Amino acid sequence: MSGLRRSFPTWARVVVGLLVAVAGLAIAFRRVDLAALGTALADANWWWFAGAVVAVIAAIVVRAWRWQLLLAPIERIGTGPLFSATMVGYFGNGVLPMRLGELMRAVAIGRRGGRVDVSTALGSIAVERLLDVASALAVAALVVPFSGGLGGGVAAWSGAAALVIVAFGGLLWASRSAWVRRLVSRVESSGGGGRLRGLAGSFLRGLLILGEGPGQSVPGGKGGAGQALSKLLPIGLATAIIWILYAVMVWTAARAAGIPLSWLDSGLVLLATVVAVSVPAAPGYVGTYHAAVVLVAADLLGHPAAQAQAFAILSHAASWLPTVAIGALCLLRSSIKL
Repeated sequence: MSGLRRSFPTWARVVVGLLVAVAGLAIAFRRVDLAALGTALADANWWWFAGAVVAVIAAIVVRAWRWQLLLAPIERIGTGPLFSATMVGYFGNGVLPMRLGELMRAVAIGRRGGRVDVSTALGSIAVERLLDVASALAVAALVVPFSGGLGGGVAAWSGAAALVIVAFGGLLWASRSAWVRRLVSRVESSGGGGRLRGLAGSFLRGLLILGEGPGQSVPGGKGGAGQALSKLLPIGLATAIIWILYAVMVWTAARAAGIPLSWLDSGLVLLATVVAVSVPAAPGYVGTYHAAVVLVAADLLGHPAAQAQAFAILSHAASWLPTVAIGALCLLRSSIKL
């Protein structure tokens, strides 16, 4: 691993990310008409833009609630600290290279001095990512079959969904398995291997919390299936609300740019941006996000290029500006130093 890092140093990864961002911007604004784009931005409906900002913040509040539900078997943490830590993570992803936000988020909540340390927080964030991947595939299942030329991708989406279902099922089985929990407990408490073994055990502890009922430690008791179900249902509800709010953000940002997207088309744009932000690029997903919005809104759906570009700018601003601003305030109040 150290050899791989030396062969692809940090500065090279940053440069590659910037080049990807430049390429994305070139794709998004390859047919730019500055006068038409300026007119589209000047004519933007800022009430709809404000609605997009509210949807973004509301989604993050629900994210904090979902994180609280995930961490409940280990420690009951208020949504306030979890919202603040999540905002710190958004700030990190928005202004720093290499997606450092997730690590900052885990550090912010792990330094509180409670039972959730940094490694456990990272494990729970990994579970969140799996939930988000499953949600993105659910969005694809809803919109791709009804999207004309994209219908040919149904087989590929089905295969990806099957892999996620298998991974999710395996995680649930592991979190419910007594011998897996005993193994995690043994790894976490073992003196052999020093701090590295303890960190690995803490990470696994966070990773396996999904199948436990509230108030139960992962390495501890078995917990009934009813308790696990009582936890999974609100987590599933929170996840659904998060993605509905994401779709609302896309729909309202499109309205702000004068594009009357249907809910199906909003799902397409949302799906494209989810794929785009997974590509390593500059901080804040600059370039890749804009390219995804313009390619779908203009090239696929046939809306005017200037309006599609204004849509890309407005939707990115609605998700980037408030999270970075609030995240910066939360960072100043935390113990994390850049």
